[in-house]
Order: sequence, then structure tokens, then C-alpha cells
Amino acid sequence: MASKTFIVTDKIVSDALESVENYRKTSDKNRLVVNGGIATQLYVQPHFPYLLRPTHDLDIEPNPRLSAETFRSDVGKIIGECLKSYNPGVSILRHVYEVKIEDERKYPFFVHLYKYSANGYERNRKNLERATSDANRIKIPNSDESVHVIRPEEIIAGKGKRVEKIANILEIPEEFKDIYNHIRKKEWEKLDEKELVPVIISLVRQKELLPAQFDRGEEEFKKKLDEYRISKDIFDIGLLTRLAATRKVEFDEKYYEGIIVDIK
Repeated sequence: MASKTFIVTDKIVSDALESVENYRKTSDKNRLVVNGGIATQLYVQPHFPYLLRPTHDLDIEPNPRLSAETFRSDVGKIIGECLKSYNPGVSILRHVYEVKIEDERKYPFFVHLYKYSANGYERNRKNLERATSDANRIKIPNSDESVHVIRPEEIIAGKGKRVEKIANILEIPEEFKDIYNHIRKKEWEKLDEKELVPVIISLVRQKELLPAQFDRGEEEFKKKLDEYRISKDIFDIGLLTRLAATRKVEFDEKYYEGIIVDIK
């Protein structure tokens, strides 16, 4: 399969975001909120467009819990119809619901909606309801439309918890240690976006080299994948905390502290 990653200003991504907004206008069965790397890009793009971390998918947090039947007959169907010029394919996978689309060069991009078990949803219900109900409205680049996007406080808290967990078993990559230490000590004002330029170059390279790690065995591949995951999360947190420290995004310290308590 041909491989390429995208940023939020690419047409295929903005069209995918518009399909999510169109769902909001069409159906009231689920609230769909943008999460993950594209959520970070939407906050970063107006201020540091040279620091957008490329990705291959758009992560969507649905609430309430999305059933397979609702995905097939409602959410997936409506999103797929909006993206019919991209040859959409709708699938139900183990952990996500997926709408796969392709650009004119056959490079794939994926809309992924989180797939919770009944028990998993109940365990996370409080956090999901807060995150989706308090989402911000953010303008889609190169579009007249806006879309619901998870708040920066939610992204930083969620990624921070994941970094903390991985850091217990994996050493932080050398070029990310200074950023990680500033984040851990909450020295957000010391983060300089100019210092992140070589870091984004390193991240892109890491992602490009991941497929080659298969040849070194499953254990080595998993190690490199975890290194990439922790690196990209540190980078995203660094960017968002820089935006918060310079008041380029709205950030509520009390709201953030409340999330930290809730997700422990």
C-alpha cells in the first residue's frame, strides 16, 4: 500500500473534518469530537504552521457509546457519503470504527472513531462526557466551517498520563529529554517553539523508518513504536503548553487540575 502522511491544511483532511461537521448538522444520535494529532494541529496551525506533525488519521471521540449498528446505518454512512469523491470504505475493526479514503494518488487517510465495549464506556463515561460536552469550536483551515475539538487541557492531561506510563519502562529519547523535563516541572514558559523545529524533523524521520523495523523482529519494532509514541506525545504536549504559556490558546488551570484528578 502506498504511504503518505498529511497535515490539517491538506484538502483531504479539511474535507474529512467537514464531513464530521456535516454529521452534526444531519444527525443528533451522537456527538463527534476531534481528538488526537489533528486536534493538536488545529490549535497549532494558526500560530506555528511550520510545526504541524504529519499523521495518517483523524481520531474522533463519539459520545454516547457508538454501536456497530449505529456506525453502519448512521455515522459511517453519513461521513462516507460526504467523502464519496475519495472512494470511501467503511469498516468495523477490533478497536475502532473506520472510514478509509484515498486522495488522487491513492494515498490513504483514515477517519477513526473510538470503539468502546459497554464496560469500557461505563468506566470512562465521566471523562468522555466532560471531554465531549466541553469541547471547543475551532475553524477548519481553508473552509468556512468549524468543528468540535477536544480542549487543550484534555489533550495535555491524556497524553501526559500516557507518557508517564511509558516512561516507567522506556528511556526518554535524548532529543526529547529537555522538553520532557520542562513539561514535568511545569516550566512551560521555558519552552521555545524555535527549539522544536529540529524535533519535528526527527519525528517525521522516526515515523518514516518505522516500517523498516519489522525486519528486525517484533520486539525491536514494538520498542521503536513505543519510542515514537512517547516522542510524539512529548512534542504535542510541548507545543500546546507553549501556546498556553503565551496565551495563544485559552487554558483553564483549575479545569486541567480537575482532569488530572479524574483520570488517575
